[in-house]
Amino acid sequence: MHDSVVAIRNAVKFVKSSPSRFQNFKKYVEREKIQDKGLVVLDVPTRWNSTYLMLTSSLKFVKAFDWMDDEDGHYQSYFKAVENEPKKIGPPNFEHWENAKVFVQFLKTFYDVTLQFSATLSVTSNLYFHKWGTINNQLTTMSSDRNHLVCQMASAMKFKFEKYWGSLETTNKLLIIAVVLDPMYKLQYVSYCFAVLYGAGSRDSMTANIKDALVELYDSYNALYGGSGGSTSGGGSVDEIPLACGGEIDDSSIFDLSVAFSQTVEKQDSIRGTNEVERWRTVSSQAAALHAVACGSVVITMLDKPTVHAVEV
Repeated sequence: MHDSVVAIRNAVKFVKSSPSRFQNFKKYVEREKIQDKGLVVLDVPTRWNSTYLMLTSSLKFVKAFDWMDDEDGHYQSYFKAVENEPKKIGPPNFEHWENAKVFVQFLKTFYDVTLQFSATLSVTSNLYFHKWGTINNQLTTMSSDRNHLVCQMASAMKFKFEKYWGSLETTNKLLIIAVVLDPMYKLQYVSYCFAVLYGAGSRDSMTANIKDALVELYDSYNALYGGSGGSTSGGGSVDEIPLACGGEIDDSSIFDLSVAFSQTVEKQDSIRGTNEVERWRTVSSQAAALHAVACGSVVITMLDKPTVHAVEV
């Protein structure tokens, strides 16, 4: 655990340890006129998502903690070494708070993804490939960041990410097929992501692998439902989307490959055909099998993905 996180945790633990200390902290919050409905929350060290909430809430009250460090003798003595006990790390200083901002930048993506994957009243299988690509792209990019702390943490997180989430070779292909069946993205988007994450040299073989799985699945359902559409083996080629977006991407979604893909498609106007309605009318004989494939791919839940263990700060 990084010293910056431990220092902030110790400061929050002091504030939350008694009603009098908490009231004293609120006095400094009021002095600084910090307008926020919530106050600091203490995390569970083994649950990184609670650590994210602790850091996010604490960063709003940096000035209040600084006042405590200057005026509160009990707060100062809390961090001093006592007999038979090691000195507590802290109180948090400027460097600790700056590091916390970096940690929050990383953890926010994981926190948001965990909330989306934990949904129980909505389909989540179609989110997997999008979020997997976003996290992978963020960690890969930041692993080569000039900031040593950012580079070091991203590299460690990428190792754990690959350990717990695995590679696409071990991923249930239905989770990718769920995106292919989305008219907004289709196989073009999957091919685009493969090129960004693995390079153009690996794109064709990886895309063909997903397409073969989809064709096999379709043929199985088509035979089951007695469709007259025939086999889709062979098929056509997948339009390649240029990797360069050609424009600025909003900072909040800079690692989201679906945003870059959508912007690129709009600029290149590379999707053929009149519109989606007309295109699907031409394959109406395949509707029953396609509907069955879609239903089978969206019922998978993401609750078994251990995102909680994929991060360490």
